[in-house]
Order: sequence, then structure tokens, then C-alpha cells
Amino acid sequence: MPKAVSATLIRVPPIAIFCVVFAIGFVIDALAFGSPHIAMPSDAGFWIGLVLLIPAGYFGAGAFGMFLVRRMALMPGAVITSLVADGPFAFSRNPMYLGLSLLHAGLCLVLGLPLTFVLLVIPLLIMQLVVIPFEENSMAATFGADYADYRRRVRRWL
Repeated sequence: MPKAVSATLIRVPPIAIFCVVFAIGFVIDALAFGSPHIAMPSDAGFWIGLVLLIPAGYFGAGAFGMFLVRRMALMPGAVITSLVADGPFAFSRNPMYLGLSLLHAGLCLVLGLPLTFVLLVIPLLIMQLVVIPFEENSMAATFGADYADYRRRVRRWL
């Protein structure tokens, strides 16, 4: 990916990337299939979607809350003040992105948005190829051996 594109994506809040992609997908689904509707409770997708919303809340909201309580910046590229390795961060090095991904997928299944579901690949690729490597390099430079140990213990996503 060109450096100018990567630099621009680092400045965009990750939640905005997920929301814009979801909104675009929502419009595409509405144009393709008519007004979106909540899937029928008899559909497996409805129940799978509901189940996905539970870990979405734990990972996304839990990690977000930890950052707020510790008064840490949420934007990639902000000054890093501490290495968080407990709570949701004990299971994923990127629980907020994991939570946003599960929220996107869960809502798509509950609302019956197949094309929006497919578009989830866009924010996932941006996180995986641009945002996370940038953050990992910053963390490694700031926390050195402590971050290297954390990386060995905890997987990138799950």
C-alpha cells in the first residue's frame, strides 16, 4: 500500500472506517434487496448474529472502557502511555478491532445484510495491513522487551 494512503488511514479513527463501510453496505443491500429487515428468529443467522454481539460487547466495549478509565488515547498514532495486558487484552492484542468486527458481522446477520457482511473484509484488511502494523511498531519502540513478551503470549486477533 502506498505510504500516502497508509498515512491517511492512520489518521482516520478505526471506528469511522467500520461505520463508513457498514453504511455503504447498508445502502447497497437496501438497493439490491429492498429495505433491510430483522431476520426471522427461526433463521440460524439471527441467532448466530445475536451470539456474536456478546463477545463484541466484551472485547469492544470492555477494551474501550479500560482505555477511558486509564485516560489513554484511542487514536492510532497518539502518545502511548502504558501497555495494557489485562481484561480483553489478555485474549487479543486488538480487542477493540475484534469487537468492531464482531459487531459488524453480528448486526449483518441479525438484520439480514449479506452484502454488508461481505464488505467486512475492507476494514479487516485495513486494520491487518495498515493500522495494526503501525501500532505494533509504536508499541515495540516504546515498550521493548515487555511488548515482545506480550506479543509472544497473546495473539493478534484471538
